[in-house]
Amino acid sequence: MRVSVRSWISQRRRGERRPPPLRRLRVRRLGRTDQARVRLLFTGRDPRTRPASRSVRPPFRAARRRSAGARRAHPAPAACLSGEVVLHPAQRLRGGRRGAPALRGPGRVADHRLESAARRGAVAAFGRRIPYRRSEGMSQLTVDLEDLVATYERDGYALLSGMLDPTLVDGLGGLLQRQLDDWSDRFLQATGARITESRQMDALVAGLTGPDRAYHALDQPLQHLVRGEFPLDVRLREEVRAIADQRPLQEVLARLLGSANLRMHYPPMLRFKPPDQPQSNVPLHQDSSYNAHLERFVTVGVPFCPITDACGGVNVLAGSHRLGRLAHEERVIWGNYVEPEAGRAFEDRHVLMEPGDVLVFGPELLHYSHPNRSSRVRFSGDFRFFPGAIETDRHYYDIERGTVVAPEGVAPRTDTDEHGCAAGA
Repeated sequence: MRVSVRSWISQRRRGERRPPPLRRLRVRRLGRTDQARVRLLFTGRDPRTRPASRSVRPPFRAARRRSAGARRAHPAPAACLSGEVVLHPAQRLRGGRRGAPALRGPGRVADHRLESAARRGAVAAFGRRIPYRRSEGMSQLTVDLEDLVATYERDGYALLSGMLDPTLVDGLGGLLQRQLDDWSDRFLQATGARITESRQMDALVAGLTGPDRAYHALDQPLQHLVRGEFPLDVRLREEVRAIADQRPLQEVLARLLGSANLRMHYPPMLRFKPPDQPQSNVPLHQDSSYNAHLERFVTVGVPFCPITDACGGVNVLAGSHRLGRLAHEERVIWGNYVEPEAGRAFEDRHVLMEPGDVLVFGPELLHYSHPNRSSRVRFSGDFRFFPGAIETDRHYYDIERGTVVAPEGVAPRTDTDEHGCAAGA
């Protein structure tokens, strides 16, 4: 009797009875990508972090021999961490457990990871990812908090993979794309330049940063757009606050800040970085220089698209937080920055991320924007959290109450009252 791959996997996982031999599996056209996904499911080994060897080859040897065109045991790295094992259009095992969302659209890589791989963690291109285990429903996330705190205190930052609900991240990414399309038209009418065209923006910025400093004469929304930031009305949207309501993230922040009463500086910063536009790159800086009203806080960097070598993202200088708060100089577009010599003694790490990952770092960590040399716009957000015991004269989002709180005597936020806080990358 021949059995399906799903039945065989289910029997092996539950240990109900000894599964039949592998040769009885009913598998058709198991390609290279699927082989790696199956291998990742059973071994928890990431092909991107170790070379091929006999000890980590997929168990389906017979199926692999039947597969047309299957010549290698290891596919391209981009397909190795899909959250769905696609053995055949009629046979699917979703996310290593029943009930996980199905993958839609050809060639898409699911944002949720395989549970078996998640338990063992992964190694980032630079720096160590914190091991985690996702629980059912994605409502909670168990993190090795001791490891998290040790990494954060040693390097000044920590990278956590799969922390956010991928559905939420995808939805916000689509929202930002629509908002960029809308504001691009307004920017073109006001300045005569297309915000996604690098040559037109170079010519515009050259005039804005001249001796007359015409940049400061622009309306506040236009200044944001020149820097690759979304105007205030986009950042004030209620949908954006959903990031702060993610329970797993709250648990991590409560440990890092030493308080269960969390607040988020409001509104957060949302960014878009078109290709080849250096004026939108944030220079080397510490977030403390932009947020002097907060004694202590943690910045949470959230990508809304894959952050690759070409796309850019953020570079961090590991361990530079031990320098303490540094004096910053000023530029026309970016107000605060430090000279590169300040961080020469520290390792420069380009942090690669996927949607759903978060980067947490402290206010004294030196970091800067990595140039976008890809063919697509990069979308990201910076969310700053602080404990409720710290007083502030700025607006904040009270996470426990789920409301935005305005300081006493301060008028509601408008697009002409920005209150600074533009740090990040």
